[in-house]
Amino acid sequence: MLHNQGYNVSVSAEPLLTTDPMRLYNMMEPYISCIWFGEMNYVPILIEMKTEEDKRFLAKLDVIKDNLKTYVEQLMKYDKVFWKKGIRKYLKDHA
Repeated sequence: MLHNQGYNVSVSAEPLLTTDPMRLYNMMEPYISCIWFGEMNYVPILIEMKTEEDKRFLAKLDVIKDNLKTYVEQLMKYDKVFWKKGIRKYLKDHA
């Protein structure tokens, strides 16, 4: 609705909680001026594993972390994609 009324729309996908950020980007791209991707910080502090659902969520975060380089490589070519500080640091450390 905002896009259709002429507003520039910016999205922050921080923390990144999807294992398919390309799908997220492709769904939003027609409606946004930019999207910022960032990683989740302080996971051990935020979550005490109590339930099976908690364990599945933490496992999903591990998948995201393990595939971060692939996600960045897929999204790097798009002008509307920007990176939050944590991912820029990750890129610098894994260059």
